Amino acid sequence: MKIRQKLILGFVGIASLVGVVGIMCVNTSQKALQKSIGESSVALAVETMDKIDRNIYYTIEEFQAYCSDLVLQETVAKSNREFEKLENLQEYINEKNNEWISAQKAATTLLMQELLNNKLSEELRNKMGFHEEKHGYKVFGEVFVTNKYGAIAALTEKTSDYRQDDELWWEKAREDGLYVGDVEYDESSDIYSTAIAIRSNDKEGNLNGVVKVVLNIEETIDIIRKTKEVTRYNNAQFKLLDRNGKTLFDESGEFKFFEDISNCEFFKKLAGDNGYLRKKAENEKKEGKIELLAFARSQGHNDYKGLGWILTIEYRTAELFAPVAKLRNIMLSTSLVLTILAVIPGILISNYISRPLSKLKAAMDKIGKGDMDIHVDIKRNDEIGQLGNAFNQMVEHRKQAEETLRISEGKLGAMLRAIADDIAVIDNDLNIIWTNDVAKEIFGDDIVGRKCYEVYHKRNKPCEPYPCPTLQAFEDGNIHQYETQVTDKEGKNRYIHNIANVALRDESGKPTGVLEICRDITERKQTEEALRVSERKYSDLVQQSPDAIISLDKIGNFLSFNPAAERMSGFSAQEVIGTHFTKVGILDKESILKSLKEFGLVLTGAERQPFDLIITHKDKSRVHMEANGRLIKQKDRKTWIQVTLRDITERLHAEQELEKVNKDLESAVWELRRANKELQEFAYITAHDLKNTAAGNRNPR
Repeated sequence: MKIRQKLILGFVGIASLVGVVGIMCVNTSQKALQKSIGESSVALAVETMDKIDRNIYYTIEEFQAYCSDLVLQETVAKSNREFEKLENLQEYINEKNNEWISAQKAATTLLMQELLNNKLSEELRNKMGFHEEKHGYKVFGEVFVTNKYGAIAALTEKTSDYRQDDELWWEKAREDGLYVGDVEYDESSDIYSTAIAIRSNDKEGNLNGVVKVVLNIEETIDIIRKTKEVTRYNNAQFKLLDRNGKTLFDESGEFKFFEDISNCEFFKKLAGDNGYLRKKAENEKKEGKIELLAFARSQGHNDYKGLGWILTIEYRTAELFAPVAKLRNIMLSTSLVLTILAVIPGILISNYISRPLSKLKAAMDKIGKGDMDIHVDIKRNDEIGQLGNAFNQMVEHRKQAEETLRISEGKLGAMLRAIADDIAVIDNDLNIIWTNDVAKEIFGDDIVGRKCYEVYHKRNKPCEPYPCPTLQAFEDGNIHQYETQVTDKEGKNRYIHNIANVALRDESGKPTGVLEICRDITERKQTEEALRVSERKYSDLVQQSPDAIISLDKIGNFLSFNPAAERMSGFSAQEVIGTHFTKVGILDKESILKSLKEFGLVLTGAERQPFDLIITHKDKSRVHMEANGRLIKQKDRKTWIQVTLRDITERLHAEQELEKVNKDLESAVWELRRANKELQEFAYITAHDLKNTAAGNRNPR
């Protein structure tokens, strides 16, 4: 993309950025507003739900206190005494209950009249009247009291049954002292209500009777309506649901009274005690509209545990965020106007900048073709004029740098030719593009331009396994090294240690040449082979030794068990390997303690002398042995303890033989480490020098 286009796009981008930032701010404001409304509505819902719970609790508290009323106590006690005198109590209750139920709805029996007109019933009606006058509606649908046998003792109006002890609320009140039921239709009072049943006790704490209060649901709805009057937003709509998802109150008319909405998607999301969320309206009248919903769940108050009711406060987001949407539209319009206005200065400024830059580009193209006799004439006092002058100076400096580079390359070539190792540079097609005299002496004067795998390995395809370290260096740009076998020009096999490192890169940093430094390690490989022979001899010696030679890990588990150890103990290697030496049964208690002490000294590296042990053969025979333990540490191997058990007469010969073998091993390992370290240091220095030379070739300034 040209600079002119970039400048125009830059101006347009800035103008667009203003609009984007504005819209982001508007969206952020909307989220903040939603959070503020949601949190404040949750607090309002919690407060309102707490008022509802407190109202029910105060009703409970009021009638719990009323249970101690003298008239109530005397009336119920009198009823209980009369019932106690009956010979067949249950038959009497059932008979009276049948008469009660069979009476017509408007008719009253003598028993009903007697109960309706007693002193306690009149007192209860006065209490109901007081609340009705205070609130302007019938707070209590009905109130009645039973004796301890479940029969009506007093009532405010005719109820459906005389016998109440077969009702769940009566049993719960008798057993628990209190029962609060969920909303249901009360047939006697013809209202939807919450039943509250309270146990009444006599002075000794014994059951005296049960008081049932039918609390009108209108009492709860009145609390919600009063809350609605003080809400901050006019479009707030309240719903009250029971724990099972039945609608107890819906101000919006979205759901009918007592409609089951438990399958509605939003009801399933009302998790926890309170919170807020966004929901889609599920009623046909509001279909597709988004609403913000805050909710709170009933938590009860004091001893009253609550009924799990859920109060929701809902807002239509379209109305709630209307000012924010209007601001967003203004921001979009403003951004569009700014974008159009930004194109004009963008075109003017781009012409002012792009023309002199075109001259610089043409000059660079000529330099790329090798024409160094170029001069750019830009007569301006600004930064572009300074850039033209700097370009002319750069051309002059490059001429000087090329001369310096020719001198440096001559010095580098002399240095590389003096190195005794085989050095070559390989391109990414695996062609040898440069090599020193040592490599030509080993592989022939004609190796430059040929494939490395053809020269070194006499192959017609890249080496396997793929990729070779040189290809790995091309892929990841890191140093890789390996040992391999090559064939020189005379057909003789040589072992070499090859270090492959990136020496050349293109302008993008991609490797274009890898330096290979190959050191002849034939002599070292021969030493290694001698070491392997020595190790095999050591292994054979252990297996053929007439003495028991075992190895243990640092905690005392058997790692090896040679044939002599099997003969001496009667146990096979298969039986003991992996088992702790104290568990095998070849040592008595005294020998175990002595061995643990000696092994502890071995692990600390302390100097110590051989010690005697008594070995118990599997056939229970005992043999006196001399034990010698030592700590073995080898490169890339775990630390372990070697223990030699032998009879006294052959001890000296076996110790000398094993010690000689171990010294040979340690000497060979040390020699290998020293040679490898020298080779790595040399490879690092050489690769570093080549990289610096190549970098100078690409950047002559």
